[in-house]
Amino acid sequence: TLKLWDIESQTCARTYTGHTNEKNFVGLSVSSDWIGCGSEDNCIYVYYKNLDKPVVKYKFGNINAVT
Repeated sequence: TLKLWDIESQTCARTYTGHTNEKNFVGLSVSSDWIGCGSEDNCIYVYYKNLDKPVVKYKFGNINAVT
């Protein structure tokens, strides 16, 4: 899950669900009312700040490690 915190009240304002990050934090980008979050399932999830579920999910293809 991803949580949006209210700094003044020090409380969780919203919890976003839909992406998978059980072991590692993958990445986060915030732009005005939009939140983009990387996921352990090779997807990018885009949330609108006022909605709990993602509005966009983009699946990347296989990623091969460079050795």
